[in-house]
Amino acid sequence: MNKKYQNGFFIFGLLVLIIMVTQLDFQEVWAGVCHAGYWFANVLVLWAILYVFNTATWYIIINSIGNEEGVCRKCKVGFWWLYKITISAFALNYATPGGLMGGEPYRIMALSPKVGTERASASVILFVMTHIYSHFWLWLLAVPLYVLTEKVTALSWFILPTMTVICITVIWFFIRGYKRGIAVTGMNILSHCDGHNRL
Repeated sequence: MNKKYQNGFFIFGLLVLIIMVTQLDFQEVWAGVCHAGYWFANVLVLWAILYVFNTATWYIIINSIGNEEGVCRKCKVGFWWLYKITISAFALNYATPGGLMGGEPYRIMALSPKVGTERASASVILFVMTHIYSHFWLWLLAVPLYVLTEKVTALSWFILPTMTVICITVIWFFIRGYKRGIAVTGMNILSHCDGHNRL
């Protein structure tokens, strides 16, 4: 990444940190940490492991892009360097309004000098797609778990089937998108709908 951009992100991060720190009630924070007890350390360890999985996913995606042509393009970045970028990117997303506003451009700019802008952009887009895709699988698998473990009300009988249909539809769209390309799949669906509307 260009030194100018690195300095810009550093200054932005420092300003956000200063604003956040000035809004904190340190007595309340300390009381919360004490109340959490050993669970606080467990949560930190759990998130550290989760970021390892996120980094591994992104690392695999980077290494797979371009290899379908039969040319081996081994990743020029170290796993732990990528781990650091992953944590920084998620931190930027949490700090910026709406999420996905700072972390993803940061990933691309950090990775571009090592693997090229095109490959960096493609890897970040595929990582985000995979991240969203996994959420819909999680919600879909939560439906039978909810039915088995919780009392199902009349409202639940409406929400759960609706959620199931939405999740299955989105998962189907992603599977088609992975095989044919998201843009192509989206355009085909839109043109199909447009054809029906004209009829």
